[in-house]
Amino acid sequence: GAVPAGQTRIVVLRRNDVYDDYGGYPASILLDGTSAGRLAYGGFLIFDHPAGEVKLGASANRPAGGTCEITLQAEPDRTLYLVVAPRRQHVAAGLLGSAAVAAALPGFGSAVYASAAEVLARTSAEAVVSAAGGVAAQAAEGHGKTCAGPFGIAMLDESDALTYLRTLRQSD
Repeated sequence: GAVPAGQTRIVVLRRNDVYDDYGGYPASILLDGTSAGRLAYGGFLIFDHPAGEVKLGASANRPAGGTCEITLQAEPDRTLYLVVAPRRQHVAAGLLGSAAVAAALPGFGSAVYASAAEVLARTSAEAVVSAAGGVAAQAAEGHGKTCAGPFGIAMLDESDALTYLRTLRQSD
């Protein structure tokens, strides 16, 4: 439909053709610091907002996840298209942190085990410790940044946005 008079329509989408570590989880969308919806992988949300400055944020629902926030100038009777996508820096920090911790574990990958149960116990413990290293590295990578966490936000031109929207579903 038409954009209400004096408002800006904001369409936020999350493509389903890009690898996303959080593909099974929605991105929490914030409008002017208030929760505005949950954006599914392969989904979109539409907001009508008064003209003027608007802050749009995207975050994951997990501790130390971080939030990416951008400030936009919303012009009346206009539609803005934005995409929420994985932040490469966040993904890389997680991989490097996990690998560094795993490599520092004594005997990582070289031990001889007496039983399958011992293999399972040791590899499970290594996985947990390694994952914790990845989470810590991700939190450190985003510390103090306006755009932190697993998601970034970028403007899209209308033709690209409309192409993607044909394959996406409305989120809640």
